[in-house]
Amino acid sequence: SKDWKEGKPVSRQGSSHCFKYIRLESYEDTLNNLTLKRDDIMDSMFEKDKQLHEQYLLSYMLEIESQESLLSLSEFDKPFDCQLEITRNSKTSKTTIDMVETFNYLIGLVVSHQSSVHRFDAEFSHNTDGKLTLKGPLKKSQNGKFAFRAVKGKTRTDKQVLAIWRERNPAVKDTTDETIEEDDVVLRVFLRTLPQDELQNYDIIYVNGDNTLMNIRENTEHWQTHLIEEAFHRLMFSQPAR
Repeated sequence: SKDWKEGKPVSRQGSSHCFKYIRLESYEDTLNNLTLKRDDIMDSMFEKDKQLHEQYLLSYMLEIESQESLLSLSEFDKPFDCQLEITRNSKTSKTTIDMVETFNYLIGLVVSHQSSVHRFDAEFSHNTDGKLTLKGPLKKSQNGKFAFRAVKGKTRTDKQVLAIWRERNPAVKDTTDETIEEDDVVLRVFLRTLPQDELQNYDIIYVNGDNTLMNIRENTEHWQTHLIEEAFHRLMFSQPAR
């Protein structure tokens, strides 16, 4: 804007721009989020053999002991609120990180569209075969327990991609068949709320969490489903080629 007051634009006169600021996780941030797992037997071995301890620290500890603490699978249950200990100006605090944007970069996705987070509530019933089904449509709700965000784009190898990020039903942590099935039923219904003509063009549909989307793929569709968690960890922590 050409006209400003107290740090805010007060007119639309000027040039339109959009800026995106990206902060990369530093080496120190990574160390701050490590949780090491070691038992008493290992500690006693290291006390007896200092050379073994040194070799272990250099080539094994960060890769094995701390692996589960770097973006553990539980973080993917609530991907829109994933937090890490981040240091800024000598102060460390819990900071929300953008897992969706990180994943786009990891798979080399040229994004054509990404939605905001949409929340839904749902009611369930059982059909005559005893299978869980949705009772009525998904209902948009600001505080709904089912949340989704869809990202569309193309990879550098010209693969058409749809990534569906979802906030898993908190009850899924109880690992009961009923709650896991609820989560999957809502996912399948959400997929069919997207433009159906576009689904025929996708090569890959990425989804966080186990699912049965392949069971509802139409004959005119050729996409395959991939787990976001598997691709994320493979690309994030893989060793670069030498």
